[in-house]
Amino acid sequence: MSLLSGFKTGRAIAALLAEDAGATAEGKRALYKLKQIGEPAIPKLIEALESPQHTATLEQLLVGFVRNNSLPLFLAGLAHGDQRIIDGVTRVLKRAQDFNPNELFPYFSQPVNGEEVSKTALGKVLTAHVERINANLLLGLLDQVDSKVRPILYRLLNSIANEALVPDISQRLDSNQPLVRAHLLRLLSRFDTAPSREGLVTALSDPNKAVRQAALQLNSMPKKMSAISAPC
Repeated sequence: MSLLSGFKTGRAIAALLAEDAGATAEGKRALYKLKQIGEPAIPKLIEALESPQHTATLEQLLVGFVRNNSLPLFLAGLAHGDQRIIDGVTRVLKRAQDFNPNELFPYFSQPVNGEEVSKTALGKVLTAHVERINANLLLGLLDQVDSKVRPILYRLLNSIANEALVPDISQRLDSNQPLVRAHLLRLLSRFDTAPSREGLVTALSDPNKAVRQAALQLNSMPKKMSAISAPC
């Protein structure tokens, strides 16, 4: 953004924060200018979310700017040091529809501009778009993230798992993480199909004692009683 554009953006945001954009001519003009500036205004708009004034107007404006190519700017907001900005960007991304939420998955294990992205915020955004999640991307991520992050992914997986996903879940039972294998077994136990039963029986000879015990317990339980709970 040029110095002049930056000045115009800052002045328009200041006007927007000082006025009710829907009720005054000055506020409406500021809103129009920011829409004209477009994507270059995003970083300053995100910074303005720390203000307690008219954040709903700012967030509505930002929702219209969310695209796959602008997503890194919003991810930087999720890595911000101010929780109010993280919360505001989270609300924006939960409402936005013109981006691919699966683009967020890599940031469970990688930073943005050297800063860690809020994993809690990522989980909230993905939960809002759960019907668009690529299950195989999610399954593949289980072995790549820190154990503290996995419960977020487990909750997402629990919400999207269905019988059609059983073969893919079964293929992941070779995970090198025992807790991941145990959770996948719990998912399989929800479905009374040949592949799910085969996975549960095979796990009885798992090299890890805790996984074998989980498999034994799940094999002995009626499917409707099998619990789905993320391991700690």
